[in-house]
Amino acid sequence: MRKPGAIFNFLCAVLAVFATLGFTSRLFGEDYSPRSVADGVDQIISEALKAEKVETTALVSDEEFLRRVSLDLTGKVPSPDELTLFTLDPDPSKRSSRTSSLLASEDYPETWGRYWRDVIAYRSQDQRFGIVREQLRRWVRDQLKEDRGWDEIAVDLLTAKGDINTNGQTGLVLAQMGEANELAAETSRIFLGIQLQCAQCHDHPYDRWKREEFHQLAAFFPRLRIRRKEGTEANQRQFEIVSTDSSARSFQRQQATQGSFAKRYGDPSTWVERYDRNSDGTVSSREVPRALSGLFGRVLRAGDKDKDRHLSAGEIKAVASMAMSAPRTRGSGEHYMPDLENPQSRGTLVHPEFFVTRKSPGERIDDADRRQALGGFLTGKDNPWFARALVNRVWKELMGKGFVEPVDDMGPDRAPDYPEALDLLAEGCRENGYSLKWLLSAITLTETYQRKIREPSPSPEAPSFAAVTCSRMSAGKLYRAIVRVLELRPDRFSGSSSRGRGSRNSLESNFERIFGFDPSTPTEDVAGTIPQALFLMNSPIITQAIRSSGDTMLGRLLGSYKDDRLVFDELYLKVHSRRPSSREWEIFSKYRKSVPGRGEAFEDLLWSLVNSTEFISER
Repeated sequence: MRKPGAIFNFLCAVLAVFATLGFTSRLFGEDYSPRSVADGVDQIISEALKAEKVETTALVSDEEFLRRVSLDLTGKVPSPDELTLFTLDPDPSKRSSRTSSLLASEDYPETWGRYWRDVIAYRSQDQRFGIVREQLRRWVRDQLKEDRGWDEIAVDLLTAKGDINTNGQTGLVLAQMGEANELAAETSRIFLGIQLQCAQCHDHPYDRWKREEFHQLAAFFPRLRIRRKEGTEANQRQFEIVSTDSSARSFQRQQATQGSFAKRYGDPSTWVERYDRNSDGTVSSREVPRALSGLFGRVLRAGDKDKDRHLSAGEIKAVASMAMSAPRTRGSGEHYMPDLENPQSRGTLVHPEFFVTRKSPGERIDDADRRQALGGFLTGKDNPWFARALVNRVWKELMGKGFVEPVDDMGPDRAPDYPEALDLLAEGCRENGYSLKWLLSAITLTETYQRKIREPSPSPEAPSFAAVTCSRMSAGKLYRAIVRVLELRPDRFSGSSSRGRGSRNSLESNFERIFGFDPSTPTEDVAGTIPQALFLMNSPIITQAIRSSGDTMLGRLLGSYKDDRLVFDELYLKVHSRRPSSREWEIFSKYRKSVPGRGEAFEDLLWSLVNSTEFISER
């Protein structure tokens, strides 16, 4: 049971959050239009920076703004014509107008549907997730296209049932194998920004969350499972999510899954032997295959006793032994918190209760009512973390850094940067029906968003948001930038399956495999790799596309302009979305004279622009 002192401390934390929300309401009134909230956020941040005597960077140019906002909202770089027309437009409100037009485009829901798919996909535990991966992206895209609130989308993801192959809404449940503990951890991480899974085996080591609270959240999920669709053959990948009853027969069938940990992932004691690339006797997240990355993260949090972010064979074996020896209670219809001193016992029966507000749907209710109740508790106005988690995630995606880092490790014991700004955005988001369009509009209207990056990059200890943080493009954005800049025809490089998905060997799939990263990862932890550099430098597709002969973008450009300066300027506009400096032209002019062929010189220029840090970064 929760101790009275702990209850008091928790309620104080929640009241403090709402006191902050009340403060922002009194300070900025009840106008929650994007412009009003943007101005309020700027006021809070600029006054704090001024008090600390921190100088902010200047605002970006029109060219820089259009590239930044186009990538952030639609995942595309602007064309030279779009850049030219935008810079020549005298309308003082053209930036807000362009933001509105980008949010009204078809590319907006496509880009952010891909973002939310990746948030779920990179922590997937189920190797069958590929079945629903693109269906999930399309489903989220369709919800955003209708501007459905994030609260409604979250509830739909949590309560999903039915055919996995045709219903993208089932993506979250499938990603976590329908397992109660895994779903509890991801529900808290994605929708609350709280790493509650650290309390699965013991009270949270550095937050106030208790082990019982984790299992009370898991108790919302024990009455669902993933099964093969009736009437399908064993070799057909046809599955569905169903609610289960608590009959003895159903429970006995579930008992047959004893040892599923070993069946899925092999003997964990061999992980060090198989994946220890640097022969230091441990494995890290960078060494294990992507298929195991989500599981490895959970084992790391549960078993990393010395907190060195590496796992030894002994640490892995201790966690795996507990998982394999735990009694199978799934299918009983209820959730049991394991007895760590007696792993063979069933453990303690735990009833569903939402740890933030202490609300409960009651005991022994069916699966649909449990998950629906959780959705209501999660998105209710008395839970401040739902809106804060959404705002923090989106702010980080646009600014390169969140109010709290990592974005999925918030909580009452974390001090965010500029808490009043975070809460003002959260309150505005709530008042506008958790509309992602509203939130993106409000953030992009701020001067804080429109500031230049600072080079060299400031240290992590430097005050946040005096400048925008430079970040790497996601795999999807980089793919679309390459395709648009080089005017590629993706259909020439890959076919399509009968279901409309790209081929597994398509150019886009290669980009996702090589350049993909978990969007929840802090920007400073996303580093370039040797395979990424080699791909951009040596990919046959890219090498062919930058040639000056044949039906290529560069070939057509050289044929249209005989003046080298015009070609030079056009390439910079295409690739870097800006006009080149006089110094850059001076350097190229000297190089041009040293190369016998015009085409060769411009091929080298285009190659260097595409392989530059400026091109692959969001700046």
